Amino acid sequence: MTQIREKPVSRIPTFKTIEEEAEFWDTHSITDFLDELEEVTDVEFVKIRSTKRGTTALRKRVPLGTRVKGWLASRLRRREAHEH
Repeated sequence: MTQIREKPVSRIPTFKTIEEEAEFWDTHSITDFLDELEEVTDVEFVKIRSTKRGTTALRKRVPLGTRVKGWLASRLRRREAHEH
């Protein structure tokens, strides 16, 4: 009989907003979660263009890393939605 292994519960919370995620990563290090990371093979690089949203973020002094994490999280959520 084959046993199905359940994926362990992640210590990284699910975030409701980009701001909530940014606050979490501003106070935590990714190195604390190395055991939860997976190798990624289908990396896609994109050219960052200046947009109204980006300009607003700059005016509000949102760090680039926070903006990129938010963009990546949004992109991953869209990709997962299309896969299911």
